[in-house]
Amino acid sequence: MELNFNLKEVNELINFQRINGHSLKKPYAKYLPEGEDKTCPPSLLLVGDQGVYLMNHSEKTMPRKDGKGKKEGWSQVVFAEECNPHKLDFDEWRYNKEDSFGGDDGCEIYPIKNFEMVSQDYYNKKGLPKKGYEDFFTIELSPKSFYLKGIKRRKK
Repeated sequence: MELNFNLKEVNELINFQRINGHSLKKPYAKYLPEGEDKTCPPSLLLVGDQGVYLMNHSEKTMPRKDGKGKKEGWSQVVFAEECNPHKLDFDEWRYNKEDSFGGDDGCEIYPIKNFEMVSQDYYNKKGLPKKGYEDFFTIELSPKSFYLKGIKRRKK
């Protein structure tokens, strides 16, 4: 299943992380067996939980734009358009989450350099975003695999 993430918002996550430092420890490192590599490159996290979303993996928590969850340390996230619990009915986002990410909650590490390479290649061919259009990172996702498919441009 294809999931689309707003490119501008994803770039905000990446820029925040660049400024505030990358966490190079896997988010689930404490659960890994002794001797297993617990480090990761500068990355975004692809999370399946209440929807499917990308979040930064930095030293600091990125404050949410809506100001909620400040005490709890909630971080700003970018939901997939197809799995956004704030915009879709429960049955729709939940079905799409299970179809793409699986029924269990979890996270996958996705290196920032992959997003940057796809962005650079796309903008070299297409140019900067045009007024009245939005660009989206497209990830092909199934419960067993995922990869960054590319960028799509569509009219707002």
